[in-house]
Amino acid sequence: MQLILRKYGILMLMLMHWASQAQHTSQLGRFSVDFQRGCEGVTVHISTSASFSGFTNSYYYESGLLDVNDTFHTYNDPGIYQIVQLTQETISPKTDTLTFEVLPNTTPQFEIYECGAQTVQVDITESIYDFYRVHFTNNDSVDYIPGNPFPTFTYPTNNVQILVEGHYNNSFPGCGSAFKSIVLNNSIVPATITSASLTQTCGTLFDVILNGSVLPNVKYQVEIAFNGGSYSTIYEGPIANPLTIRDVNNPGFLDYCLRINTVEACSNTIITGPDFCGTIPASQFEYLSNAYASYSGSRVAIVFSNQSFQDVLTQNTSVNSAVDTINTSTTYSSAGNNTYRLVMIDSCETILDSAVVVPPHLSVTNRNYELNEITLELNDPINELTQTSRELVFYSEDSSVVEVVNFDQLIRLSPNIGSIQRIRARYWYSEVSEPIYSNEVTTRFIYRIYVPTAFTPNNDGLNDRLGFFGLDNNNAEVSIFNRWGQQIHFTDNLSLGWNGFINDEPAPEGSYTYEIKFTSPDGEELVQVGTFALIKK
Repeated sequence: MQLILRKYGILMLMLMHWASQAQHTSQLGRFSVDFQRGCEGVTVHISTSASFSGFTNSYYYESGLLDVNDTFHTYNDPGIYQIVQLTQETISPKTDTLTFEVLPNTTPQFEIYECGAQTVQVDITESIYDFYRVHFTNNDSVDYIPGNPFPTFTYPTNNVQILVEGHYNNSFPGCGSAFKSIVLNNSIVPATITSASLTQTCGTLFDVILNGSVLPNVKYQVEIAFNGGSYSTIYEGPIANPLTIRDVNNPGFLDYCLRINTVEACSNTIITGPDFCGTIPASQFEYLSNAYASYSGSRVAIVFSNQSFQDVLTQNTSVNSAVDTINTSTTYSSAGNNTYRLVMIDSCETILDSAVVVPPHLSVTNRNYELNEITLELNDPINELTQTSRELVFYSEDSSVVEVVNFDQLIRLSPNIGSIQRIRARYWYSEVSEPIYSNEVTTRFIYRIYVPTAFTPNNDGLNDRLGFFGLDNNNAEVSIFNRWGQQIHFTDNLSLGWNGFINDEPAPEGSYTYEIKFTSPDGEELVQVGTFALIKK
């Protein structure tokens, strides 16, 4: 094999050497370059014909550049160029032209496959160049023309180094090249699939994603069968986990089987792999049926289960926002009105489904600070889900205390939450595990200590002591003042109240003022001031 390669390589080198002698000559034959084309970065050198060598000449190499006396030029961009020679001699015509083509410098694409016994095959996976020179060693190379059998070579060791150069006919050398180095496995064994999934992309087209027990530098063949039918090949080449095979046609079945066949590249012998069978989840075709909008903090979350990873066009139609393209759940700034239209499209831009979703909206329409009651208005969310419950969630300012109650329009606030109370409506649905939340509203609980408007300290056993009620603990400072503003009583134990005496003497009948300093359950320092009457009967 190596001898054949050497002979074939020598023959091609002779042909290329002969081609290299051919000059690309200008229209009038006054000058020439070695070849009619080359790749990016090529430098051309002007050769003047013998009959024109004694003249003084200049050259235009590119449009827009001035003429120069240099007989060489480097081209860095692909294109068709006119090289124009301008002679200073008194002859006609004064100019001669040559067309030169600069081609892209493209890196050759190739794979190295093991064939066993330290033999490899090089598969050129493109046909950009007219031929490819494959260097197996410093002394062994072969020219491959697209369409011919791929070249093979046997190495003395497991270390393989291959250089592939791309060449155009009648062109300067120095176009794209690529180098690969591998260590042979010397083992070609059956492959198995460890996991696989199919995801719809466009109509009947699906992406196949799989992982398998595979080796590097081995050629594989992936086949698929639907609904117990016959297998067809959907991929051939190396496999690196995970492998994604795009645009596989599914005629409309959920059940499928896959297998990886191992290919001995040199002989094209196929080792059939075991079946891996599965079912495309029906939930992949639910599209936007479970879509909803929910508040997440101060933002609006658009949530949907996109198991097919399709694009969803999203627009807040309330404010005529720009259309956004997403393929996973996303949050947006709240715009006050938040009516979102969702349109799911596949990769062919065919509409698969559409939906309108709106998050719930909560507002406080009335506050009764005397009774610590609020009146709420709640606009239910819009979606296609089945609601199972609706409730209100109360949070303390630092979220350390949370209380949940059934929804009611008229709510009496709980003192356990704290002075600042944050409220959201929360919905539960049978189709999704996460709840849907409304926006947050804030209200204040007014802590009040109940103080009677009057008391009668006459030792009749009825209303003889002024009491203070409504504080869970008795840690407070109570001061009582007469009508001239003089403090006549002080206590730091709220439960003691006042017996109506001043320095062991009965206080006179009349109006008095109290001041109570206390701390709310959430640590806020508060002061309550009021009046009461002392009545004697």
